[in-house]
Amino acid sequence: MKRLLITSCALLLLNVPAMAQSIDPPNIVGSLSVVSPPEGAPVGNVPGRWMGVPGLSTLVQSRAGDNLEINVSAEIMTMSAVWLAARVDGAIIEPDVVFKRGGTLWDGSRSFTFVKQGLSSGAHTVDIVWVTNAGTSAQIRDAA
Repeated sequence: MKRLLITSCALLLLNVPAMAQSIDPPNIVGSLSVVSPPEGAPVGNVPGRWMGVPGLSTLVQSRAGDNLEINVSAEIMTMSAVWLAARVDGAIIEPDVVFKRGGTLWDGSRSFTFVKQGLSSGAHTVDIVWVTNAGTSAQIRDAA
């Protein structure tokens, strides 16, 4: 099932077998979770170290065997490669993606989709992390 990310202001966390489910309580499985921190100044990274993108974490609920689709978009300013990854319960979902390869100063927005298949039943923490090579830097903003 394809989903279209219309703007760069929405992180969609979606429980994906293709069946409609109510999002009204008490059914919390299969709900849509949107995470978008307030717009602010760009945030710098710590070169060479994976770290969380501020404001991009949430908790989702699943049934055993469900798949989780994670859409992320962000504006990044850099002169070097920047890797983004999604984590579920602290484990990076492979593969991570290169946001931009090195070269000239670059400022742009992109979006990516990560899928975690075969979740166990229960609550799962989801967050987005990023890294640049040691000795390089980047800034991120308008992430969702």
